[in-house]
Amino acid sequence: MRSLWLAASVLMLLAGCEQMPVRPEPPVPCPPASTAAVRSEVEDWLLFQEKTRKMSAAEVSRELESARLAYQKERSESNRMRLAFLYLAATGKGRDLDKAIGLLESAQKEARSDDPARRAFAGLLLGLAVEIKRDEDLIEQDGQKLRDEQKRGDDLQQKLIDLQAKLEALKAMELRVRRIKARPLDANK
Repeated sequence: MRSLWLAASVLMLLAGCEQMPVRPEPPVPCPPASTAAVRSEVEDWLLFQEKTRKMSAAEVSRELESARLAYQKERSESNRMRLAFLYLAATGKGRDLDKAIGLLESAQKEARSDDPARRAFAGLLLGLAVEIKRDEDLIEQDGQKLRDEQKRGDDLQQKLIDLQAKLEALKAMELRVRRIKARPLDANK
């Protein structure tokens, strides 16, 4: 009887437990078509960077002039990014970090909200441009300090030369005075 009682209570407990429903996995949303296109565009930018890095300074200068003309003709996001990128890649007179920063700031602000990759890429380039600008400014400041110290050293060197000349003049005067004192007084008559 006791085992019957135990079996009945276990059955009642099991009957009260309901199997928990299994939640279906939410479907993984497909990325919008524009995101895939932007990723392809970012890859194109990386390939362009590799190509630009291998160019001579003259080739980069020609490419920069071409990009300027294209941006003046059509102020598209692509032309803006290309011009900003070339301002960063150029060396010498062609390099203009302030213009690159301005173009990248506007590119990042004006990037469409459905283009997070483009906005992120513009932000990456902007961060690099700002860092390069800061480093170049620090180098310029250090160069100016070095030039100031060099000028100060040159001034001190000139003062040393002047003091040595004065010392030599004083020595010559002292030698003349000794010679005059060493002459007998009778020799003057």
